[in-house]
Amino acid sequence: ADVIDFQIQRSDDEIGPYLTIGNVAKPSNGPWEVKFVDYTADPFTRQYYYRITSRDSCGALDTVSNLATNILLNVEAEGNLTCRLSWNAYRDFDGGVEEYRIYRSTNGGNSFSFVTATQDTGFIDDIKPYRNSKGKFCYYVKAIAADGLIPWRDEFGSKFNASSNVACGVHKARIWCPSAFNPNSDRQENRVWKPQGVFARTDSYTMFIMDRWGQEVFRTTTIAQGWDGRINGNLAPLGVYTYYIKYRSIEDVPIEERGTFTLLY
Repeated sequence: ADVIDFQIQRSDDEIGPYLTIGNVAKPSNGPWEVKFVDYTADPFTRQYYYRITSRDSCGALDTVSNLATNILLNVEAEGNLTCRLSWNAYRDFDGGVEEYRIYRSTNGGNSFSFVTATQDTGFIDDIKPYRNSKGKFCYYVKAIAADGLIPWRDEFGSKFNASSNVACGVHKARIWCPSAFNPNSDRQENRVWKPQGVFARTDSYTMFIMDRWGQEVFRTTTIAQGWDGRINGNLAPLGVYTYYIKYRSIEDVPIEERGTFTLLY
């Protein structure tokens, strides 16, 4: 008997029970690929097991395929300016998984960049270089098939692959302010007083610096801009200065920061 169609089956557990969620007719011509999209799935919170069964012209089930799973990615924002990624192992390419490729977007955007590749099912991403961003980092993981007995390729000539859900980690709004600085320092980075690690909406940021008498000596609305210790082009007197910073987090929560620092020579 000839195969007439395929049943797409899904289960929440590897051992079943498997329920048929769709039927696909046998292709009548090349490239002989069967494709099905499961619109009823929730790949952002659940892991599923899939298999395909073939039905012959007599109505009997003929063959059951291997099992396949979706990759469920979880991301946690850690307090040390890292994002911890973890995901379940993908199964089941013929030759197994060659590597997992990790992609990241910053500030919750839709443009993803390649980060690294690993054979593990976990990764810690150091996001300190992006400490002046809004603090939202989104990721997805792509499993790349290793060549087995047959070097499978898709219609684009690429190795078979499977992508996870997109998961995001949101770092709480925070700020680090230096306790002192020296405009004449031998080190360039110590010549300007500037807060670091501000996860904030860039259009909400304002910083004031005042002297001991409460007179404003510097103001900016740009996160990347700091004070060079000058007032009207002249070096300011050494001593203690007060800063006031206000901004909104990416969740639009208003935040205010106050403190003091010392200008040294």
